[in-house]
Amino acid sequence: MNMAKSTFLIFLAILVIELIVVEGAFAGKHRQRGRQGQRKVMVSDLAIPRRHQLGLQREMKHKQPSFFHRPFGPGRFSFGYGYNENPFFDVSFSWMDSNNPWYEGPNVCFSRTEDKEDLKSEDQIKTHHMFQSQICDGSDTAYKCTSSVVTSEGKKTVTEIYECCPGFSRKPIDHGCPIAKKLQDFISTARELNLNELIRAIEAIDLVPTLTEANNSFTIFGPTDEAFQKIKSLPLSENEVPLQDMGNMVIVSEQATNALLQDTRNLVLGHLAIGTLTSTRLKNNQLIETASPFKSKIRVNLYDSPQHIMTTDCKRVITVDNMALNGVIHVVEEILQPVTDSLMDKISRNPDLSYLKTAVGRTGLGQMLREDGDLTVFAPTDSAFKKIDPILLNKLLSNPTCLTKILKNHVLLSVVCSAVIQEQTRTKNALDNYINLTRDDDDKLYVNGVQAISKDNMATNGVLYIIDDVLLVDDALNALIVAEKSGFTKLLDLIDTASLKKTVENLENVTIFVPTNEAIEALDEATLSDLANNLEKLQAVLKYHIVPSEVTCQGFYDNIQLDTLDGGKKLRINEYSSFPFQNKWIPTAQCAKILKTNVKSCNAIIHVVDKVLIPPSGNVVDVLAKDSRFSTLVDLLKKADLADTLQEDGPFTVFAPTNTVFKDLGIDAVLELQGNKDLLLKLLKNHIVQGTICCSGIFRGNWLTSQKIRTLSGEMYHLSRGHSDQPTIGHAKVTECDNTGTNGIVHVINKVLMNDQDDDMFWDWLI
Repeated sequence: MNMAKSTFLIFLAILVIELIVVEGAFAGKHRQRGRQGQRKVMVSDLAIPRRHQLGLQREMKHKQPSFFHRPFGPGRFSFGYGYNENPFFDVSFSWMDSNNPWYEGPNVCFSRTEDKEDLKSEDQIKTHHMFQSQICDGSDTAYKCTSSVVTSEGKKTVTEIYECCPGFSRKPIDHGCPIAKKLQDFISTARELNLNELIRAIEAIDLVPTLTEANNSFTIFGPTDEAFQKIKSLPLSENEVPLQDMGNMVIVSEQATNALLQDTRNLVLGHLAIGTLTSTRLKNNQLIETASPFKSKIRVNLYDSPQHIMTTDCKRVITVDNMALNGVIHVVEEILQPVTDSLMDKISRNPDLSYLKTAVGRTGLGQMLREDGDLTVFAPTDSAFKKIDPILLNKLLSNPTCLTKILKNHVLLSVVCSAVIQEQTRTKNALDNYINLTRDDDDKLYVNGVQAISKDNMATNGVLYIIDDVLLVDDALNALIVAEKSGFTKLLDLIDTASLKKTVENLENVTIFVPTNEAIEALDEATLSDLANNLEKLQAVLKYHIVPSEVTCQGFYDNIQLDTLDGGKKLRINEYSSFPFQNKWIPTAQCAKILKTNVKSCNAIIHVVDKVLIPPSGNVVDVLAKDSRFSTLVDLLKKADLADTLQEDGPFTVFAPTNTVFKDLGIDAVLELQGNKDLLLKLLKNHIVQGTICCSGIFRGNWLTSQKIRTLSGEMYHLSRGHSDQPTIGHAKVTECDNTGTNGIVHVINKVLMNDQDDDMFWDWLI
C-alpha cells in the first residue's frame, strides 16, 4: 500500500513539473499579448473586460470527466477530479511574481478617468514648477492608481482602476478573476443580503420597475433591517395604511397615508445614487448626489487608522461592492437622513448652543462654518459656557482674538466620524494642537476628557458633536491668565502694583519674558524697595520685559536685539552651545537664562527667565563708572585710550578687576603701569572680549577639552566652572556675573588676567 502511494506521488510530481514548463511557455505569450492589448484601451473611460485585452483564454466547455483541469490565466495550477466547472476534489497553488500582477489576468475590467483643474491666481508672474505624485492601493478584487501632476498652469489627475468585471470574482492567489458569479437584479441581491425592510420600502413606493430596468445603473446604500426598526414604521404598500377611530367607524386617513408614503419615498431616494459606484471609485470626503427631492448628498469617508473602515454620513458601511445586474449595493448600519444644513445652520437652530452662536458671531468664524469644507466641530452647550468663571467668561467673550483661538480649539480640519474612534486616539485641530479622542468600555465618547453628549450630527460641510464642557487651552487664554495658571504670582503682584494689568491684558501679538517667583525673590532688598517706592521705575522694568512683536525661540539668534515697550530700549538675545563638551543649548535674554520657551497664549508668546531683566542705563563704561569698586580700572582705561572704544556698539564683555585686586598688585605696580602705555594697553585688552559671554554661556569642561576665548590682546583664556559651579577665566574667578550695559556685559573677577609670558615681562620690567 505504501509502495503504491509513493509511486502515485512520484508520478504526480512529474506531471506537475511538466505542466509548469508548459504553463510558463503559454504565460509568456499571454503576457505579451496582454500588454499589446492594454495599450489599445488605455484611452477609454469605459469598463472593458480584461480578458478581451489579454488574448486567448483556453476553456474546456464540454463536461467530460477530467483528472486535471486548468483554470484561467498563467501563474497558477490546480488539479482535481470531477467536472471542470465543479470538481469535487480540488488542490491549487500559485507561483505569481511581481512581473505578473493578478490584474493582468482574465475577466479584469479597466477604466481610466482624467480630471483637470485650473489653479486660480491673481498673480500675473508665475515661476516654473512641477509636482508629480502617484498613490496606488489594492484589495482582493481591485487595484487603483491615482496620478497627479501639478504645474503653474493647473492640476491634472488621472485615475486608473483594474477590478473584477461584473459577474466575476477571485481568491487572493488567483491570476485575474476566474470565479464566475451569476448576477441578479437589485431586489434579489438585496434579498440575499437580508435587506428585507429596504425591499418592502422600495415596493411600497413602486420603485421596483425603475431599479430593474436594464438600461439603468444605480448605487444603493442599503440600511440593515435593524436600522429600519430603530425608526418609525413606514407603510409597506398602499393597502397597509394607518387607520383612525371615528366613534363607531374606522376610516382610512388618506392624508396620513400620502404623507407617510411620501416620507418613505424621500427616505429611500436619499440612499440612491445614479451610476455604479464601487468602493474603488469612492474617495475620502466625496459628496455623492442622491435622488432625494431635498437635493441632499451623501458624504463618504475612508479611514486607514486607527482602523480600516468606510462610512457614509458617518454611518459605518458593513459590506461593500455587492454587485447586481445594473449596479451595486453597499450595506450600512444606520438610516441615512437627508443632510441640508451647514454647520453654522445647525448651531444657529439649536437653542442649547446660543452662547456658541454669539461667540462665533463675535469672531467672524461664521463664514468658515457656512462655506463648503470638511470640518469637525465640537460644540459646547450653554451650560458648558456657564461653568466658566463669570469674570473669565466675560473677558473671553469681549476679546475677539482670544475667543477665536478658543473656538478653533474646538474645530478639526477634517471629518472624524465616531465609528473610527476606538479606545484612545488623537488628531490635530485648527490651532495645530493635539486633541485626544477616547471611547470607553461603556461606548461613551470623550474629547480631551470632556464627554460628547451627541455625536455624528451631519452637515453639508462636516460633522457636529455636542459636548458638555468648553475646551479651554492656554493658546486661547490671555497671557496674564496663563501666567497665573503657571504659578507666576510674584510677577502678577508687581503688575498690579504698577497699575499695568489692564494695559497688559489689552496687548496683542507681543512677546513677554516672565521671571520666575524665585527670580523676583532673589532681588536684593535695596532694588525691591526702590521698585516698590518708585512707580515710574517699576513700570519701566516691567515694560522692559515686553517685546512689541511675537518672537518664538525659532526667531532667536546670537546677539539679536529686540525692541521693548520701555521707551524702545533693546533687549539682547544670546545663544550658547556646550558642544563639544555636551549637547546643551542655552538661550539668554539680557544674560538671564531662558528656562522655557514658546508658552502660548492668545495675545502673547511667553518665555520664562531665571532673572528679573533690569534695563541698562548706559554702556559698559557707564556700568564701570557708576560703581566705585572699578574707579582704578576706569582710570586705567582712560589712560590707555580704551574708554572710547568700549563706548562703541560692541558688543563687549569686560572681565573687571576691582580696586582691591589692583591694590594687591601694589601701588608702585599700578603707577608703573600708568607710565608704560604699551604694557598697560596689552594688560587691559586681556580683560576685554569682542562679543557677549554671559555666565550662563560658561560650561564645565572636562580633562580632554575646555572652552576657550580670545581677548582683544590676542591671548587665549580658558573658561570653565569649578566644583562650586563658580565660573572662572584663566586663574581668576568670576565673583559677580552679568552686569549688563547697552553694548555688553561686565563680570567682576578676583585677579588681574596675565598669561605666564605677560607675568614675567611685567615683573621683569617692574624690577
